[in-house]
Order: sequence, then C-alpha cells, then structure tokens
Amino acid sequence: MKKDVIPGEPTLRDEALDRIKALLADMDVAMLTTESSDAELRSRPMTLEKREFDGELYFLASSSMTARKDIAAFPRVNVSCTDSKNHRYLALSGDAEWLDDRERIRAMWRTWYSAFFPGGPEDPGLGLIRIRVTWAEYWDSPGTMALVWSLAKSVVTGGHPETATEHHGSVRLDGTPV
Repeated sequence: MKKDVIPGEPTLRDEALDRIKALLADMDVAMLTTESSDAELRSRPMTLEKREFDGELYFLASSSMTARKDIAAFPRVNVSCTDSKNHRYLALSGDAEWLDDRERIRAMWRTWYSAFFPGGPEDPGLGLIRIRVTWAEYWDSPGTMALVWSLAKSVVTGGHPETATEHHGSVRLDGTPV
C-alpha cells in the first residue's frame, strides 16, 4: 500500500536521505566504479566532499582520467564507501555525467588539491563528475561490542548474527517503485 504524502511530514525518501547523510559524514573516500569500453568494471578512489547530500554526489576529477570516457559511453555507475572503524558500509548507484562547472569547482576547492591541479580551480584539466543517485543500500552495525557479541552468540548457537540483517536497508531515490 502506498503511503500518502502529508505536507510537512517526512517521506520515506527524506528518511533515506537523512540516513545516507549520517553515514557519509564519517566517510572520506569512495570507490567510483564505471564500465569501460571493453566491458570491464573499473574502480578508482575518489575524495568524498563534505557537503549536504541531496541525492547527488560530486567528485573533482582530471579531465584526462579514463572514468570521463567511461561515463560518456556508460553513465550508470556505482559508488561504494566504508567506515570500517564503525562497521558502516554504503553502496550508491546512479547516473554520472562530466561537468565543467567552475562555480561549483571553486566552492569545492581545497588547498591540497593544488598538488594535483597546480592551476587551481581554474585549471583546464579539472572538471566535475556529478552522480544523480537512484539507489542506495547500507549496512550499519550497532558497534564493535554488539557485533562481537552477536558473532560469538551465532557461533555457539549455530544461528546467524542478528546484526547481519537488523541494520541493513535499501531505498530508491529516483521515485520508481521498489
């Protein structure tokens, strides 16, 4: 049954965005996976920008990286992130595109990027990858001690760890039915 949307009340999408925002807050690096022209999946580490997640991710990137060509041919991508210290994992799927948005690049610019882009935010070899996230899936452990207890209990009882399913969720962000 479809939930009625009540003005001012949080929707399932709002709740999902809040959950994703909370998970991304503790994650610094993501693996961006694209499909290459030879039908191979290629992943590379990308710095996660600390910005309010609104359903889109942005990565500063070199215009010469192979991901740009991959995205032009096959825009469906996956981004995976981990906070292994806290046993939190996030997988995001969506549609990527290459942008040359200097205003956004300047807003995202950090001094240390100069090591890769000596021309600063105006460097002609610098651009943006924007990903409009359509699907998100997460795994979030309640903490190390609870995880250890659950794993030990499952070994003794022969059952499955409770945390394996209690802290897992997925959501579509593009409005299509699940």
